Amino acid sequence: MNTLCKGGSAAAFAIAALLSVAAARSAADDPVKPAGRAVTPPPAPGGGALDEKDLSAEIHGGLVTATKEHVFEIAFHHDRIEVYLYDREQARASIQGAAGSVALVFRDKQRTGMHADLALVDTHFRDWLSARMDLSRIEHGAARAFVRLAGLPGKEETNVVLEVPFQIARIAKYVCAKDKVVADEPGYCPKCSSLLIRRRHYLGCALHPLVASEVVGDNCWKCGKLPLRLLEDKYPTLFGTGGRPPID
Repeated sequence: MNTLCKGGSAAAFAIAALLSVAAARSAADDPVKPAGRAVTPPPAPGGGALDEKDLSAEIHGGLVTATKEHVFEIAFHHDRIEVYLYDREQARASIQGAAGSVALVFRDKQRTGMHADLALVDTHFRDWLSARMDLSRIEHGAARAFVRLAGLPGKEETNVVLEVPFQIARIAKYVCAKDKVVADEPGYCPKCSSLLIRRRHYLGCALHPLVASEVVGDNCWKCGKLPLRLLEDKYPTLFGTGGRPPID
């Protein structure tokens, strides 16, 4: 009886060891998520999660992040930061009555961070929060932005803290995947008549890919190369707030 128990224990130990090795091999074989891949946000209360391919909230070239009750678009321009509010169905929502601040924390610990209060901008057609900051010499991914908001509309979620990596606002262009035609407006390819696809672009430097601009005619502030060329954005626009969005 004792022999059987000892044998059974040995067999169980051997099986556990095999399972452990198999799990380790499986983990080693799994592809590691590349830096910059979007984090899937929590599902909407009444349906599925936001989809990077159908992201109607990204209309100002900014990064989109979702919370339980809201969707936000955070757009970094060379001289300001803008925060737009949407509901969970990605319809435009008013941010009237909300207030907040934004802080930039740099990856280079020796570089002093930046902080500014957000103020309401109301054009009677659309409102958003904005803060003036000189962002003209910050590389992509060189900092993280922490946006603190209070007084938001909603039953449970009136105060939030959002975190996204720094990325200068992108420019919407419409391209043909086949003929590489690039247009400023939606429509059809003049060569093959296929529907042009919306893609995010930026003005970038061939020698310094992390230097980006949204201003036509800008030169690279690192090497002075002119002009910055139009490049298609390969980085994600969608970030969930459940974890830290990756930095490239």
